[in-house]
Amino acid sequence: LGGWSVSGVSVFQTGTPFSIYDSGGGSAYVGLTTVPGVTANFAPGASLASGLTSGSIESRLNHYLNINAFQKDPVIGDDGAATGFGTLGRNIYHGPFQQNWDFSLIRTFSLTERQKLRFTADFFDIWNHPAFSLPAFTDVENPAAFGQIISTDNNPRIIQFSLMYSF
Repeated sequence: LGGWSVSGVSVFQTGTPFSIYDSGGGSAYVGLTTVPGVTANFAPGASLASGLTSGSIESRLNHYLNINAFQKDPVIGDDGAATGFGTLGRNIYHGPFQQNWDFSLIRTFSLTERQKLRFTADFFDIWNHPAFSLPAFTDVENPAAFGQIISTDNNPRIIQFSLMYSF
């Protein structure tokens, strides 16, 4: 079309799966006060749906998860401190939905029969949509920071121009 061409790539994906942990869980069986990778429990009456907060992702950055839907693993044994294992499955939640749109606009000019000049404008993340990362803290032992999303997984919009001379 008169030396013009366009190109684009769009990506849409669900968020990455993640788990809710209790770093103090499982101590009755492992003998450690902090056990990595042990899941927590739902609070009484809580469900998978009640673990997530509602609203737009931008309004949920400080509270993507509802801390009140979860509880620490149960205390078992005579010492009152040793804990059992949680009942939540691994990777039961997904992080925020992500999308990315890249676009290129290209114009080729014929200078002579064998010489051409090609101008390209590339737009990476043209709509500048943030791709929010997973909640940074999903350990019920850390309620102050629980469920907060504190970073993004993508770069902001990048615009790149190029000029190519071919002969």
